[in-house]
Formats: sequence, structure tokens, C-alpha cells
Amino acid sequence: MNYPLLYQWERLLSAHLPGFNSWQRANVALFSYGVIQAKSCQQGAIAQATSCGEQVESTARRFRRWLDNEAVDLGAFFEAWSRWVVSCVGGAEITLLVDETKLHDRIGVMLVGVAWQGRCLPLAWRTYRANSEAAYPAEDKLG
Repeated sequence: MNYPLLYQWERLLSAHLPGFNSWQRANVALFSYGVIQAKSCQQGAIAQATSCGEQVESTARRFRRWLDNEAVDLGAFFEAWSRWVVSCVGGAEITLLVDETKLHDRIGVMLVGVAWQGRCLPLAWRTYRANSEAAYPAEDKLG
């Protein structure tokens, strides 16, 4: 792992995610760096790309705990992250992409992203129990 690049990325995130504390910024940095290194968004692949000196499962478990931690204000993160990404993409117009994916009756994911160079940069997402009207995200509460 390229630690100087990871630490530089963490400092850059700190400037754009001021509402997060140091451990939250460190996890965002490591997770997002891992997505790039693994060329995947699967937690196991990200953990394998970023674990150093610990078991891959320990890294994956740390990511699951961080993503499931109610102390992390995902709404604030999505707002700050979206503002930063859209300002970096620039231009007079942006194209938003919306995707809803379901894995059988277990889980559904709704994602909003911005189109950039033939890719989708995720801005906000929400998971819910698939095919459950009660669990379906309200339009005004996505995030």
C-alpha cells in the first residue's frame, strides 16, 4: 500500500469533510482508497487491497462496523461529499444517474451518482430490505 498517497488523500478529505472526526475521516480515506486499489466496491476485495498487518476478515469487519455505525451522520457526509464531487466535475451541466438494485428479497440499494468520463461517481445511497414497502426509502429521506 502506498501510505504517503493514502495520507495525502486523508488530508484532502479532511479539508472537504470538516464535520467528521479523525477516525471517521481515516475510515473514509482507507475505504475509498481501497475501492480504487481493488477496482471493486465489494468489501472483501477492498479489505484485501488495504489490510496491512492484520487478517483480511478483520479489515472487512472494521469496514462493516464503520458503515453500520449510527454515530456516522451519513446525511451530512452525502451532502459534503456531493458538494465537493460536483464542484470538481464542474461544467454548466451535470448528469445525475439513479440506480435501484435488489438482491432477491434480502436487500435493495438505491444510489444517486454523477456521470463523469463514462463512469458513475456515487454521491448518496441507501440500503433497505427489498420488496418491503415499510422499509422503502422515503424520497425526502434518501441518505
